[in-house]
Order: sequence, then C-alpha cells, then structure tokens
Amino acid sequence: PTASLDVRHQQHIWSLLKNLVSQGKIIIVTNHDLHATRKYCQHVVLFNNGKAMLVDQKEKDTLDLMDIMDKMEFPPSI
Repeated sequence: PTASLDVRHQQHIWSLLKNLVSQGKIIIVTNHDLHATRKYCQHVVLFNNGKAMLVDQKEKDTLDLMDIMDKMEFPPSI
C-alpha cells in the first residue's frame, strides 16, 4: 500500500492501518518491503509457486532476503 510514497506518507498509511487493526478490523496487505513487514505486520505468509507458507512470529521478527531464499525455490521457475 506504500509503493512510490515518500517515508512520511508511508508511515502515515501504516499508522492508519494500525488504527484500523486496533478497532478490530482485519487488514490484508501485499507487500515487498521486508522492513515494513517486520515492523507492522502481525502475521506473514510467503507465496512460492502458488503455495502459501506461514511464517511464525519468531521468524517474522528476523525475516530477511536470505530467509526467503532458503524457504523458496530461487530463482523462481516460470
């Protein structure tokens, strides 16, 4: 939801989403920004060749590109 936005506006969007969550709303986000994913998302699901892989809370807090490459077929097959 924050692609191509400057940092201030990115933070504003994430703040709005966090506020909705605090009101009991469920927010589903697609995102490629691992830093924002670690910081703002409670649950993470990675997709690999159409298969979903849930990332547990401990893994989410340290999620990085190398973790993703270890979990997925890389480079992806097309």
